[in-house]
Amino acid sequence: MEYKDYYKVLDVNKTSSQDEIKKAYRKLAVKYHPDKNPGNPTAEERFKDLNEAYDVLSDPSKRQKYDNLGSDWQQYSARGSSYHYRRRRRNESSHFSDFFESFFGYEEPSFRRRPTKGQDYSAQATITLEEAFSGTSRRLNLNGTRLNLNLKPGIVDGQVLKMSGRGAPGGGGGPAGDLYVTINVGKHNKFTRKGNDLYGDEPLDALTAIVGGSLTVHSISKSANITVPEGTDSNKTFRLKGMGMPDYNNPAMRGDYYAKLVIKVPKNLPEIDKTILRNLRIKMDNQS
Repeated sequence: MEYKDYYKVLDVNKTSSQDEIKKAYRKLAVKYHPDKNPGNPTAEERFKDLNEAYDVLSDPSKRQKYDNLGSDWQQYSARGSSYHYRRRRRNESSHFSDFFESFFGYEEPSFRRRPTKGQDYSAQATITLEEAFSGTSRRLNLNGTRLNLNLKPGIVDGQVLKMSGRGAPGGGGGPAGDLYVTINVGKHNKFTRKGNDLYGDEPLDALTAIVGGSLTVHSISKSANITVPEGTDSNKTFRLKGMGMPDYNNPAMRGDYYAKLVIKVPKNLPEIDKTILRNLRIKMDNQS
């Protein structure tokens, strides 16, 4: 009967803490889980060894007993044979090796006694506002496993998406945990988002503000022409329907774009233009 080095199985050492052992087990269990390796007997056997090693090293009493065993482990094999006999008498199948049963006896391990759901994982993904508008995808690296995350148009900052069964493996035949991904939408240098509406500043030249005219404004997806009345003040806001963000649950529906006009004073005007404006101001003063 071959001696099993449980520390080597989990790729840890005898001084490893419980947290380190747990972390090592979870990483390897994800890699060798039967659901990820269908029809692979090598991975299935590796997964079985991982569970066996973790059952011993995660239990302080079993771990101490195992550490004290040393080279005298064979003395337990005789006792183990009686367990094997009783197991056969009961027509039961073992989830563990002969080495385990020879040493610890036949017993259902803690994670086999009742099905338990695996631990949930969490992750984050950062996208731009443009990506939130059109939809995008991200590739996540979770414990050496690559996962594709598809994001629908209209997703909002702070939204949490659930990827079922992408967490830690379950115990005792229980389901795997879930992965919860928080989406971070980066700040935009022009637009501010409120719900599905967008708010942005649009530059307006002083002459158009005075005499009126047409102005082209630009939302995140398209442009539109608006009519600026004469005598328009700075900060006047125009609402452009359907030029905002798509609704996450119904992408065909769009929010609105609120374009705030900000008058820009021209710099470095030619002297002749300044003279014209000075004369205009004098004329306006005389009329008031």
